[in-house]
Amino acid sequence: MDFDNVIFEKDVGSRTIQTFHYDDSTEKVTIHDQQEVSGIVDYIKRLDNLNVTRDSKARKALNRHVGSIPLNIYNDMRRKWDEQGLSREERDLAFKKWFNGEGAVWKFDKGFKV
Repeated sequence: MDFDNVIFEKDVGSRTIQTFHYDDSTEKVTIHDQQEVSGIVDYIKRLDNLNVTRDSKARKALNRHVGSIPLNIYNDMRRKWDEQGLSREERDLAFKKWFNGEGAVWKFDKGFKV
């Protein structure tokens, strides 16, 4: 029986699918998480086009909403930070570096630096 790419779990709320993979040559099992993010991307584009977060008062707010990161991406970062044993301060720096770099795609205001 072929157990590769068998759906392991579907979560309608987070729009994630977990698939089961088995490699005969190494006898290793992998669970692959995939999340449908097109809705998040569309939401970010709409807010970016509306300039919602760019007025001076909103930009200076301490706890303002600056982006939306898919849960799978965030959880993967947290897992990696746990494996690396990063402190809270090191996690903050790692997140800022990521969010201002390759993670900027998830920001509403691409010019804003965290």
